[in-house]
Amino acid sequence: MKRNGIEIERCDSIEFAAYGPIGNVPVDRVDYRAARSMVAALEKRLWQHMESEGMDMLNSCPSCTTPYDDKTFELVRSELEPFFKS
Repeated sequence: MKRNGIEIERCDSIEFAAYGPIGNVPVDRVDYRAARSMVAALEKRLWQHMESEGMDMLNSCPSCTTPYDDKTFELVRSELEPFFKS
């Protein structure tokens, strides 16, 4: 927040949203990396969606190049929709 000129001490409130877990955490290293890439792709797409909705993003867009799953993104987006409206 400091990088964006926001003094946390002056904020009346801060709102965070979280959704998950999305699937199981694989034990196998290769499977874990694939699952983590899928989540990273969703995080990137969600960031892009939030920015396109006019939200001020405090961090930069994730640089993941893995394609996201449309069905899973729509599920996550619909769960977080109330935050897009506020």
